[in-house]
Amino acid sequence: DQPEAALSAENIELSDNFPEEGEAITVSAMVQILTQYASSGDITVRLYRGNPDSGCTEIQSPQVIAGGLAARGQSKVQFTGVVFSKEGKRCPT
Repeated sequence: DQPEAALSAENIELSDNFPEEGEAITVSAMVQILTQYASSGDITVRLYRGNPDSGCTEIQSPQVIAGGLAARGQSKVQFTGVVFSKEGKRCPT
């Protein structure tokens, strides 16, 4: 059996819920292990402007949860200096 790491929309927070165009904000995300199995390997969290499956690009360096997480554990990662853009939902197809 394998650990299952998850990140859901309700576990993502913005330092400013109504940023102005060009404003730098912090994006925080809580990653959770949903199973009774621990993750012993590093967990890499990436931040994209839109859906990466639609060709959207990664907008910052990935954050790493070193050493994994305990069973049903959680850890918060933060991406600082993320510049808000109204163009964020438009990605190449």
